[in-house]
Amino acid sequence: MWQQHRGFGGFGMAPGGIGPVTRRLLLITVGIFVVDFLLPLQASIWIQGKFGLSRDGISSGMLWQVVTYSFLHGGFWHLFGNMLGLYFFGGEIEQRLGSRRFLLLYLGCGALGGLGWLLLSAGTRSVCIGASASVFGVLGTFAALYPRRQITLLVFYVLPVTLSARKLVLIAGAVSLLLLRSDAGGIAHAAHLAGGAAGYVYGLRLGHGSYGGGGGMPRDLARLFGDWRARLRRGQFRVMRDVMDDAPVDWQEVDRILAKVRALGMGGLTRSERDVLDRASRQVR
Repeated sequence: MWQQHRGFGGFGMAPGGIGPVTRRLLLITVGIFVVDFLLPLQASIWIQGKFGLSRDGISSGMLWQVVTYSFLHGGFWHLFGNMLGLYFFGGEIEQRLGSRRFLLLYLGCGALGGLGWLLLSAGTRSVCIGASASVFGVLGTFAALYPRRQITLLVFYVLPVTLSARKLVLIAGAVSLLLLRSDAGGIAHAAHLAGGAAGYVYGLRLGHGSYGGGGGMPRDLARLFGDWRARLRRGQFRVMRDVMDDAPVDWQEVDRILAKVRALGMGGLTRSERDVLDRASRQVR
């Protein structure tokens, strides 16, 4: 459990309270939990199998699981902790981003967290449920935008510990990283880590003004990951080009490729054949 401190003026929510999307997410998630609780055990197991996230489900084509798993919970305290985090941090982030972009942030971080869990921790029979990745994403965005905001965390809902939002996220991330391979206590630490990291990076970019202009959050995230990919590929390209330029050209292979171009056109070449022609042309120049 946690509380936000605004200077010396107490603690609580954004000035306008919780936004419409935050309110609906709370109501929908709690409502689904109540319905699931009232259903017979077999029906509840069937719902978790269909809408909880699992490797078997995704491989069977149930791709909706990367979104729907966030709306299922395994017990009251699991639900309470996640909804408390959404209640305290969702309102201010929704006010900052707008309702549409906040919803995309919440669902997007949940989906990325689920994919992180599938890649890093999922067993063949494991099922992941809960909004933790989405809530960690919201918390990560909050910490990036308001790193010095003081938060009182009630450990075990009893012991108060006050620390900055940035420290809270760093500690939570370190714990998730240390326990990444264990999923100790049935907790999907990989989902927490992936969802929180996605939200934190997006919040950093938003706070620095690099993104957040036109196009909405999907385009912002596409630009962000596109930048990372471009930087990585630029470094690889420099190394590969140096190696390729120094490699000897097989001119008989070049002749064969040119004959293929005359017969099929450039569209008929493979990538490796195009690379051979490119290297040959550079050496000729």
